[in-house]
Amino acid sequence: MGDHPKLARKIAAEAIALLKNDQGILPLKKPLKIGVYGEDAALAPGGANVCPDRGCNQGTLAVGWGSGATDFDYLVDPLSAIKKKVESYGGTITSILQNNQIRKISESAKKQDICLAFINADAGEGYISWEDVRQGDRPNLNAQKGGDKLVLALSRNCENTVVVVHSAGPVIMEKWIQQHQVRSIIWAHLPGMESGNALVDVLWGDVNPSGKLPYTIGKSLSDYGPGAQILYDDRTSQPQQDFSDGIFVDYRHFDKEEIEPRYEFGFGLSYTTFSYGPLSKIIKAPITPYPARRYPPESLPPVYNSTVPEPSEVLFPRRFKKINRMIYPWLESTNIIKGPYPYPDGYTNQQTLSEAGGAEGGNPSLWDVLVDITLTIKNTGNVAGAEVAQLYLEFPQNTQIR
Repeated sequence: MGDHPKLARKIAAEAIALLKNDQGILPLKKPLKIGVYGEDAALAPGGANVCPDRGCNQGTLAVGWGSGATDFDYLVDPLSAIKKKVESYGGTITSILQNNQIRKISESAKKQDICLAFINADAGEGYISWEDVRQGDRPNLNAQKGGDKLVLALSRNCENTVVVVHSAGPVIMEKWIQQHQVRSIIWAHLPGMESGNALVDVLWGDVNPSGKLPYTIGKSLSDYGPGAQILYDDRTSQPQQDFSDGIFVDYRHFDKEEIEPRYEFGFGLSYTTFSYGPLSKIIKAPITPYPARRYPPESLPPVYNSTVPEPSEVLFPRRFKKINRMIYPWLESTNIIKGPYPYPDGYTNQQTLSEAGGAEGGNPSLWDVLVDITLTIKNTGNVAGAEVAQLYLEFPQNTQIR
C-alpha cells in the first residue's frame, strides 16, 4: 500500500491557487500573533462525517456532497494544523469560529499580526437540499453562512488579512476584494482529508503555490449569462435548461461578450517568477473541413419493451423482505403515480446528431494532433516551484467547421 496521507497532502497543496498576494504577505514569516476566524477553519461539532453523504455545509469544507462523497477516516482541519505550526516556533493562536460573532471578531482582529478568514460555499448532487441550496444547486455565487460579513469585519480591523476559500465553484468577492487590508486570497478548493496540513505547507512556504483556477470567477452572477440564471426554487420541480449557449460557457462566454472577470480561467500566482522562452518548434497539421463526417455506429443499442405496465404490477411482492440500502424496481403504493411526466415541448422531436459523436471516444478527428509546440520555461526567482503552461488555440477564420 502506498503512503496515502502523503499523496493526499501533496495533491491538495499543489492544487491551491494563489489569487492575490499584495506586498508579498505570503509566505508567512513566522508571525507571533495569528487570528483564525470562521466556521470553515475547524471540524463541525458532529465531526468530519457530519450529515449523510456530506449533504450540508457544517465546519470546514473538504468535499462536496452526493453519491460521490467520501466518508473520512480522518480530516485534518486548518485550525489544528495552523495551531501546531505556530506553536512550534513560539507564536500564539486566537480563534473565533462563529461567523456571526462580528463584534467579538472585530475586537480580536485589532490585536493580531495576521488574520486568517475562512469562508466557503458548498453544493452537490440533486437529491439533497440544504438551507437555500435546492437539489444541490446554489441559488447564488455568494460565500455561504455570512462569509462576506466575516471578511469585511476582519479587513476593517486587521492590517494583514488573508482570505482562505474552500468552495465547490466560483464565489463572488466584490464586497471585499478591493479592501486594501485584504492582502492575500488562497483558493483551496475541496482539499480532502489532509486539508489543514496542505494549507500550512503553502501558507508558510514549504510548498510553492502552482495551482490554477479551473473556472472563471466573475464579478456578478449575471456575468455568466442566461444559463446561470436557471435555478431550482420552491415553485418548480425541475428547471428547464436548453443549453442554448453551445460552447460559449465559462471563459468562452466572457470572451464572446467582452466581460472582464475578476479572475480568469487558468489564473494563479506564485511565490517565484518564470520566464517563457520563444516557441522553438511549431509543427502544424493541415486543417481540413473539421471535424470529419460522423462515423456510422459500429452497433445499435438494444430496444426494450416500452409498454407501461398496470400500476398493480409494479408493487412490491407480498411478504418481500427488504435489505437495507438496496434499491428495488417496485413501488410501495400506486398513490404516488401522478400520470404522464410533463416533458418540455419538443422533447420527442428527432434531433440532429452531433458531428463530434460516433464511435467509442467520439469522432476520431477529436484526437487529431493539430499543433505540436516546444518551448523552455525557466524559474527566474529564488524559490523552487512548478509552473503550469497553458496554450489556447482557435481555428483560423477561414476554416470550414462542419
